[in-house]
Amino acid sequence: MLTSVRTVYRLRDNGRKEMDAGIKILADKITSHPELELPIETLAADIFVSKYYLIRKFKSSIGMTPHQFCIQNRIRKSQGLLDEEKTISRIAAEMGFYDQSHFDKAFQRIVGISPSEYVHSKKQIAQGT
Repeated sequence: MLTSVRTVYRLRDNGRKEMDAGIKILADKITSHPELELPIETLAADIFVSKYYLIRKFKSSIGMTPHQFCIQNRIRKSQGLLDEEKTISRIAAEMGFYDQSHFDKAFQRIVGISPSEYVHSKKQIAQGT
């Protein structure tokens, strides 16, 4: 408990510098384990702020909301998994998407092509070399 009190006190005293460190810690946590379900309430509690303040601060520091950042990191990790010859539906499930359709839409929005087009293009590139 004493550690928590010290952390809150430092956040309050150091202001922006300490908050940016908290945002960086959360961004690193999301990046290292994008497949985990990390509720915004849990992330906010980790740095002792409200979920609304966290969303605003995260967006101003990173350029997107925590949810958008998590989805982007899931898609980036899934690109590596698609190289491992796993099925698209299995990757969607492993990366925490509700279903393959949800995964396909997110992948298309971020990468610009569907997962199956991505796999096909990677195979064509590999055959051409």
